Amino acid sequence: AHGRMILAHVEAIEANLLSLTDTLENGTPAPAGHVRVATMEGIASLYLSEQFARFKQVQPSITIELVTSSHDVRI
Repeated sequence: AHGRMILAHVEAIEANLLSLTDTLENGTPAPAGHVRVATMEGIASLYLSEQFARFKQVQPSITIELVTSSHDVRI
């Protein structure tokens, strides 16, 4: 049950990143800044690191800080 809920959140993150990438590739001025993302270690290592690498290729002026935790989360 928790796995499905986590997957839904990860898919939403992916959709948002893809939407943002699409918006930025279509002539919008290049943004710059810093983004902090907090997540569990498993999601970060299995999924987000690859997504962030692709995002950095498209948006090199945005720095991403990834904050992870191995603590259980109550949902």
